[in-house]
Amino acid sequence: MTDNKTIRYFADPMCSWCWGAAASVTRLKEQYHEFDFELVMGGLRPYETRPLDATNRDKLIQHWRQIGEATGQPFDETILHTPGFVYNTEAAARAVVTVKKINPAMTFVFFKAVQKAFYEEGKHPQQLSTYLGLCQNMGISAEEFVRVFELQTTKDATSEEFMRSKTFYGITGFPTLLLQFGDKAKPIARGYLPYEQMEQNIEQILMKYAK
Repeated sequence: MTDNKTIRYFADPMCSWCWGAAASVTRLKEQYHEFDFELVMGGLRPYETRPLDATNRDKLIQHWRQIGEATGQPFDETILHTPGFVYNTEAAARAVVTVKKINPAMTFVFFKAVQKAFYEEGKHPQQLSTYLGLCQNMGISAEEFVRVFELQTTKDATSEEFMRSKTFYGITGFPTLLLQFGDKAKPIARGYLPYEQMEQNIEQILMKYAK
């Protein structure tokens, strides 16, 4: 088997199960640091325009609470009560793609910061100030971030990542992690799994296909 191995993580910054998996995925990335790691924006609800109604808000709150109980991750529900809130995930994903263009090495760190800002701190995902605050903490120029964020090429690149996950890999849910080597791509996780299960899956893939 080729030595070139890549863990591909398909996720959305506003995907609640991805937030639930944050610690597990971080640990996986650190444990298999010799592998390449690529984060691909999946596009959960990228072009939603309808404000969140009371019924769907209550469903989300219940969903978040269940994930919090299952994973131990904190959830701040305040943002869901914002009048006229639209659960559109495009801006959050595009913010991550923006940092990928400016400083690729910071992509995963920024992604996790966006998750925390939304889920733990209740920051608004459609407000640029949310991302500029994160940039300041990471030494990323606010002016450069805004310039790249607003480029049509960045919007297109974000849309292409959405399409890549859905058409090229046939992924329908997040989080999804694949281990790619040569022309093979084997699933590490389709949906949330604890770290131990993902580690076991990687080791089984390596044992089966290492020749």
